[in-house]
Amino acid sequence: MPKYKVYQVAHGNTESESEREQRLQIVCDGNINQGNIHLFEHVANVEAECMPDAFEIMNLWQRPELVTKLTNFVRSLSVGDILVDEDGVAWVVANFGFDRLKSYLASSLLWEIFKSKSGNTEIGINRTTGTGWWSPSGMDGGELIFEDGQLVDYDGCYELPLMVVKLVVKAGYKVEDERL
Repeated sequence: MPKYKVYQVAHGNTESESEREQRLQIVCDGNINQGNIHLFEHVANVEAECMPDAFEIMNLWQRPELVTKLTNFVRSLSVGDILVDEDGVAWVVANFGFDRLKSYLASSLLWEIFKSKSGNTEIGINRTTGTGWWSPSGMDGGELIFEDGQLVDYDGCYELPLMVVKLVVKAGYKVEDERL
């Protein structure tokens, strides 16, 4: 059965008044743009045959076993939420049906960030394009290139730092021994 990633506007006690207003505007009219895409977070995965089924599953909650919650702040799927299908195409829940999210917005949404426990090293991976980046201690790092679930190349240094390799493995990618 296909899986959809569910993105919803993050709720938090630390949001500013401006962010709160943007969040409410998205929920009211589904208008997603570059000014508010950063408010979304990957909150769940849902197994469903199609998007209307995903909508039903996450509204009626009669089959909760089909939903994997990634945070405690998952709510019913509604207008302004985003579903990303297995092909990496992002869809916004509209008043009636689903509208395809503009590709430049979808690409910024699909980045997954992995940080070391110390927070000094992080990587970002776009699973749709097979590209990524790495950064040690907030400094400039380099580019990561993936193919078929494996890190195949990198740029920005002679030898990839061990913490970056660990984060790549944590993200679910294979790394050849020679890269260690």
